[in-house]
Amino acid sequence: VVAVMFVVLNRVADEKRWSNTVKGVLRERAQFSYVGDGRLSKGVVNKKRFEEIVVLAYNVTHGKISNPIGKANHFHATYVSPKWRLKAKFVKQIDDHIFYTL
Repeated sequence: VVAVMFVVLNRVADEKRWSNTVKGVLRERAQFSYVGDGRLSKGVVNKKRFEEIVVLAYNVTHGKISNPIGKANHFHATYVSPKWRLKAKFVKQIDDHIFYTL
């Protein structure tokens, strides 16, 4: 989760390619599965997990957690193989997600 948060922030920092806001990056078409599959519109399902995510987001945005993925701006789960990965530079694998710079 923290690594994905840093992907979002890396995209926000690259205003020429993506939106310059977290909300804008998160809602870009076909970028994050929870938006595309409708989970976002269903709202908070697990209140405890939501609260944990809020704390993580605060800590990430206030420099209390180190960036584990450098300038990575793309990622995917290990069980998928998107074509864009062939043009990307591998950064790191964390659990079942692989992070890249593209």
